[in-house]
Amino acid sequence: MKRRNFLNSAGVAAGSLLLGRAGLSFPYQENFNFSDIDDDKLWEEVRGHFLYSKNLCYLNTAGNGALPDSVLNELSKAMKHDAMHPGPGTKGEKWEAVKKKCAKLISNDIDNSEIALTGSTTEGCNIIINGLPLKKGDEVITSTHAHPAVIVPLLNRMKRDGVVLRTFDPDLINASGNIEKIKALINRRTKLIFISHITFTTGQIFPIKEIGQLAKENDIWFAVDGAQAVGNIPIEIKDSNVDFYTFGGCKWLVGPKRTGVLVWKYIIT
Repeated sequence: MKRRNFLNSAGVAAGSLLLGRAGLSFPYQENFNFSDIDDDKLWEEVRGHFLYSKNLCYLNTAGNGALPDSVLNELSKAMKHDAMHPGPGTKGEKWEAVKKKCAKLISNDIDNSEIALTGSTTEGCNIIINGLPLKKGDEVITSTHAHPAVIVPLLNRMKRDGVVLRTFDPDLINASGNIEKIKALINRRTKLIFISHITFTTGQIFPIKEIGQLAKENDIWFAVDGAQAVGNIPIEIKDSNVDFYTFGGCKWLVGPKRTGVLVWKYIIT
């Protein structure tokens, strides 16, 4: 894949979207187009928008991302605007516009009423796990490669409410093997399957559409930690039977810290 195609398809450098700016193309200028740059010069152009030293090769997208100068500039402008025009909060229409743009990162069929802006993926995971009406003896399935943002609140519910945690070691060779591993753990007490779309340990991509179908067939909630997926791979959760999907802006999206999104398709009554 050509470098410019990788950046366009992955949605890399969409940080300004989480700030409410229009467009996904780097570096957020309306007249910028990857096709305007010779492929051999593309990485040099992209690299020029990051402030870390020239002798540093930055590869840490599993943690907090390095911000390009365009995102830093937008953050500075927003903070200065708030300082110059103090008020009780953010205008509703601006809030809704940001939610609409964030929703498009994972689906073309998500209503604003199904999306919340959070402080991080971790916050989204905690809202899901602590918000579901799980009772003593209810079982939750996840993998041994799940992020601590999923594992820690699940352990808390084990200790507090008597929820049972069931884990499986991912099949690193065959995607279908993970379906079978999950299927083997399902029983009448299973209430929730919570996995990473892409694991932070190995970069494995789980087949969420097939897992979602399995969850639907067994009347089980299905939640996905998308922290390592959004901005990394093209995503469409419309047909994946995902009840909850959460992600943040500080990794592959190259956005600011303390930005996150939680999407739910299941309304608890």
